[in-house]
Amino acid sequence: MKRIMILLISLLFLWNTLVYAQGTKSITLKAGYNAVNIEKLTLVELVNAVGFNRLLSIQGAGQGTAYKKSYVDAGKAFLNSFNQAELGQAYWIQVTDEVTISYEKVSYGGIQKIALHAGWNFVAPFYSLTLDEIKGQVGAVNLEVIQGAGQGTAYKKSYVDAGKDFLNSFTAFEDSQGYWVKVTNESELTFEFELDTVAKDNAFNDINVTKVIGNRNYIMTFYTSSMPVDETSQNSIAVYGTINGENVVIEINDSYLTDARFQLKLFDTHGELLVMSEIVDFDADYIEFGDLTFTPHELATVAVGVDLNPISVTKVVNGKNYQVILYASTSVTETATNSIAVYGKLANESGEQVLLEANGNYPSGTKFQVKVFDADDVFIGMSDIFDYEGSAIDFGLIAFGESLPMSDAEAVALAKVALSLGNTSNITSNLSLPTTGLHNTTITYSSSNLSVLSNSGVVDRAEFGNGDTTVVLTATITKNEVSDTKRFTVIVKEEELNLPGV
Repeated sequence: MKRIMILLISLLFLWNTLVYAQGTKSITLKAGYNAVNIEKLTLVELVNAVGFNRLLSIQGAGQGTAYKKSYVDAGKAFLNSFNQAELGQAYWIQVTDEVTISYEKVSYGGIQKIALHAGWNFVAPFYSLTLDEIKGQVGAVNLEVIQGAGQGTAYKKSYVDAGKDFLNSFTAFEDSQGYWVKVTNESELTFEFELDTVAKDNAFNDINVTKVIGNRNYIMTFYTSSMPVDETSQNSIAVYGTINGENVVIEINDSYLTDARFQLKLFDTHGELLVMSEIVDFDADYIEFGDLTFTPHELATVAVGVDLNPISVTKVVNGKNYQVILYASTSVTETATNSIAVYGKLANESGEQVLLEANGNYPSGTKFQVKVFDADDVFIGMSDIFDYEGSAIDFGLIAFGESLPMSDAEAVALAKVALSLGNTSNITSNLSLPTTGLHNTTITYSSSNLSVLSNSGVVDRAEFGNGDTTVVLTATITKNEVSDTKRFTVIVKEEELNLPGV
């Protein structure tokens, strides 16, 4: 019966262009049948990951989606039709014993959709959606059944209609799992992977921040699904993570609602998207976008001068020799009587001026880039890539040398994220309040109820019968002239009942 249902059901999938693949994903297959999301894995990849003798069968919905080891063993492999998994399509995978497979996961851009036909659909969601979110997209009246594998994964509208919603155990799609979804009328599930509204800071300015990474300038733009309640706010929300191992902290407007979603995108100075975070939710305290990595765009062909010799000059900066090399996107083969001036500075704004003269035969539209190496040929830094448009090129500044000091704002933002008082929902004794934070910041506190909790953390509990007391403790993190606040909700428990003689 299960096989008949599978063969009767089909799915239509709509998707945009994949943006990039990053990281690995692991799925544990238990002995027997597993309803799973295997993204775009091929039959060869699955056989290699699971093992030929362990992988018994693969079955999707509709025609052309079946594989059986028994066909291969019988010399009838031509009966197998499965070649590669489809995005959004779930599959039953049967294995002899438990095995964990790992593969390069795929990340997506734009909006991905899974179209649902009236009746049963065997789907592999792109990420977790709650039951309320699914109902919001499909329609509560239209959604009849959701069924996953195992216990705790079922929803039936008929239970709700009968006043027995407590029988439903499904709460949300889980990563890597496949689900049967039954709808009355045709509909679709939408998965958003890219936001396009620029978020605001507490002065209602767009958040476009220049960040130096590996001695090059990049533009970080923070995006959101909604606008803040207030255009200006006294406080801010810290957004943090790393890009190529370097700490990043951004401050956004404090009045965003907790259902807002956010995403960080990194662009080069020409506006080309290099990497973006996954969409993250706001948890009312801070936002972590994770660890992002990207490969800087570089030119690889050394440019030549008027005499066709490679352009490489030695410059002395702070008593050390550095090799400055010019790269081009195209090649020229003839000597020239004129040159193209490429100039800029090294180390810092008052540093060594550099002038490089490229062959004048390079055509308009040629791209140039300057790279710097030390005396041991260790890469130090490079400029952005610039287009030649018929005039001299200023490559700007290639900064290197001593690391730039962390700004006071960055120090305060990082200290705010790191500050924790532990569990403050069940306080029965004095609080230990740190007065110094990360990066030489200072911390002071202000209590909303000094009779119960002092600014130094001393607790005075209410007598038994008066109930617990909720206090808001505000920490102010400061470094020089920069400060920010972080609020903690503290619940001071009432005193215990003391019975005489007990």
